[in-house]
Amino acid sequence: MESTAARPSSSAAGRRVALYFAPLAESALAVTAARWLGRTAETAHDSGGLAVPGVPEHRLQRCRAAPFHYGFHATLKPPFQLRDGVTIDDLGHCVERVCAVRRAVVLPPLQVAELNDFICLRPVAPCLAIDRLAADLVARLDWCRRPPDAAELARRYRAGLSVRQQQLLLRWGYPYVLDEFRFHLTLTGALTDNRERAKLRRFLEELFAEALQTAVVVDRVSLFIEDDGQPLILSAAYPLAAEGESGPS
Repeated sequence: MESTAARPSSSAAGRRVALYFAPLAESALAVTAARWLGRTAETAHDSGGLAVPGVPEHRLQRCRAAPFHYGFHATLKPPFQLRDGVTIDDLGHCVERVCAVRRAVVLPPLQVAELNDFICLRPVAPCLAIDRLAADLVARLDWCRRPPDAAELARRYRAGLSVRQQQLLLRWGYPYVLDEFRFHLTLTGALTDNRERAKLRRFLEELFAEALQTAVVVDRVSLFIEDDGQPLILSAAYPLAAEGESGPS
């Protein structure tokens, strides 16, 4: 059964959609992330993020810009446009079918970590159950996806993709899926200054320390919608089966 934060329209014109894991709004993890980013997943209202001693405000705005835009989440199926003739309701029905045969996942403990040049929350150990859920959503919902255009492909190639990542981009519309997938909840954008990155990491480790004491359960798949380049908003949530699947199984 689908539960919604705000019932999505069946029209997909001018939109991108994404399937994420988003912690419940009242959870310590989501509340802490909202303090950091200055917004919740349910609204794009900017309440202002936290100050970090020693980091100028304009630098903080820049480092938070991308995670603010996308909302606090872990990507399961990356943002894409629906192909012609497919509505958001069609997508939702398909997500429901996937969730109906997938159990909730109890993640290994999360930690503040660095991934490439940004800071995020990552499990301390591999979790094949969450990898399988993401792969299932990527593959089974691929029929809904409009292939990326030439401009998007060119932008991706400029990022310096490996041969495997190029293959995934051409087949699935995104280079970091399947065997290249790394479950994470993004906290910053790219940080090229090593001293600044270290300072932010220490701040975020302290900020999230208490929230990370509670086990995180992926018990739903959330639909986020981006309208005409505006920040992505949580629109609907589709529960996974109640019994949890834990650890690196």
